[in-house]
Amino acid sequence: MTDNNPIVLCIAAEQLSLAVRGLVLQSEGYRVVSASNFEDAMRFGAALDLWHKGDLHSGENEPPPEPPDAALVDLKRQVWETAKASGVESADHLAHDFASRMDGLVLADASADELAAYLALLQHEASLREAS
Repeated sequence: MTDNNPIVLCIAAEQLSLAVRGLVLQSEGYRVVSASNFEDAMRFGAALDLWHKGDLHSGENEPPPEPPDAALVDLKRQVWETAKASGVESADHLAHDFASRMDGLVLADASADELAAYLALLQHEASLREAS
């Protein structure tokens, strides 16, 4: 992901829904900023406007943020694509399916190993459907 990728602002009161939408958008190459209410979204918009004008962080020498782990982003994309192919219709549905199959884990907080285990489960089920 580069600084040229489009930024998407996601606003939702439900954190699980917000996290899953962010996950899906990131896997498609977007930079995602989340807000849980309108006021936070407006603050972000104002801050972004100031930053583009050069008023924020003037004089600060902060290192650039770490890029996301490419392997993890690819794994998230694979999970999303496999889930869609097996009938998952929305990010909310994916989050609930993941939580129910992975002992209540939150999809947005899942490690690479947890995502890989879930992906293997989805792929196994897909192969069973194809065989029948």
